[in-house]
Amino acid sequence: MKIAMVSSTRYPTEKAYGVTIQHTCAALRKLGYETQVYGPGTNCIDESGNEVISIVNGSISANILDNLLNSGKFLFAIRSLILGVGLKFRTRLEEFYLIWLRDIYLAFALRMLGYKGFLLVEIHHIPTGISLSILRKLATKNTLIATLTPNHRQNLINLSIGGPICISPMGVPDDFFIQPKSKRGGISTEFGYIGKATSSGRSNRLDLLIEEFLKSVKLDSNLHLSIVGLTEEEIISLEESCYQGKSNGNPLSLIGIVPHSEIIDYLSNFYCGIVPYLDSQYNSMRFPIKLLEYAASSTHIIASDIPAHRSLLNDSQATFYDPDVPGSLSRAVSHIRSHEEETAEKISNAYDWAKKFTYENRANEALACIKDMEVR
Repeated sequence: MKIAMVSSTRYPTEKAYGVTIQHTCAALRKLGYETQVYGPGTNCIDESGNEVISIVNGSISANILDNLLNSGKFLFAIRSLILGVGLKFRTRLEEFYLIWLRDIYLAFALRMLGYKGFLLVEIHHIPTGISLSILRKLATKNTLIATLTPNHRQNLINLSIGGPICISPMGVPDDFFIQPKSKRGGISTEFGYIGKATSSGRSNRLDLLIEEFLKSVKLDSNLHLSIVGLTEEEIISLEESCYQGKSNGNPLSLIGIVPHSEIIDYLSNFYCGIVPYLDSQYNSMRFPIKLLEYAASSTHIIASDIPAHRSLLNDSQATFYDPDVPGSLSRAVSHIRSHEEETAEKISNAYDWAKKFTYENRANEALACIKDMEVR
């Protein structure tokens, strides 16, 4: 059976949604489905060997679509319609058993263009206004809504969205797993954060993270923090605001964007990985990939103590700190350093937790809901 994974933005990309599409597509192929990625990019083969098929003509069209991406809801809807038309004219929609995407407007456009097969619409936010009305209309017999966490699913149910809503959580690639006893490196002084300074335009307050970590360095000069995945502009900004341009030496290293396949090389040397997100409605809907990647690579998780993280992890798997309390992170670091046996147990527990979150399981969760729909 044929499945289309549709990206509404240029693909391939190192952003989290692109990584998820890449590995989900590969998992579906591994499960025996004929699966390709479609989007406003160029024809190519991605890092996982997936075939990527462009649904727009030329770089000029792609640039126009990029400009529409952040031009308001109306133009975004027009953009989604253009993508739907592109998919229709470059493929035979009726051949697809399932079209998997993350764009409510694009899903609606495909229905208007006559696609009657299964749609799986991933929702990672709380829809409002027109998008909510469209989602309610889409939630029919052949449309499945997928989300990341039980809390988010309940929020969608509370919005009177009918039809099946499944949980298809994040996954972690098989080659990211390092058994706790066999992890190389991981010296207990090495700490890290993988990710950008902003997520969907929202600040992750890495300046605050660095400021708090430097308090730990005053107590233990051997500590080192690496932040991996920053844009050039983010590196310059953090150097100017937090460390006066001295990021090339201890105790801080600011590292640019690296291919996702190389992230494991950094995680292999981390003892602890930090998840510094602050409490917000946006973060309450997230299931950060880095949580799973830290856990799978036997990197101890230090997470900000917010409801979103508590809904995914407990004290037996991670160490929590209060991002709103000065010195809380420093105290957490000191505790970890002086309780290495306790930390080792948490690492092992988190590793076992991560084993449930393979991309094959992610794909199977969604496909099981599709099969339930077929029976009804």
